[in-house]
Amino acid sequence: MRCWPNRTAIREEIMEVQRDLTALERRVEELEADRAQTQQHQQASNTSTTRQGNVILELRRQVEDLDNRGMRNNICIRGLPESAEESFTLKDIIMRKARPQQAIDFLNAQVSLFQDLSSLTLEARRALRWLTRLLQEKRIPYKWGFSFSLQARVDNAWHVVR
Repeated sequence: MRCWPNRTAIREEIMEVQRDLTALERRVEELEADRAQTQQHQQASNTSTTRQGNVILELRRQVEDLDNRGMRNNICIRGLPESAEESFTLKDIIMRKARPQQAIDFLNAQVSLFQDLSSLTLEARRALRWLTRLLQEKRIPYKWGFSFSLQARVDNAWHVVR
């Protein structure tokens, strides 16, 4: 006599295998959808990075153009020993001597000396004009820092706004 497995047990095992296959199919579909979404994000990131690289290149060209335009009235002298510190000190001496007079009479014209600053720095300073007026009213000493900061001395301590 032959021994055959119970048909009910076989059906249950087949149904369990089908459930496992269905779960695996669902998981594979989820992974494929995630992969497609990841590829879309990667492509968008690549496009964005390329666009940013182009913008940076254009900004570098503009900065170079501005530098060259800003230096077009300058003269480069070779062979004359000079340190950057001495050059900057000379400018400070000139600016300090010009400050009390406000304007200098030169060839029958009133000439004022100011530090040469970029339009962005001037705009930022204008935005803080209310603060500098308040400091002046309260007789609080302040100064502008490089590249852009406002420094005020209160209670023997310097406070900085950037």
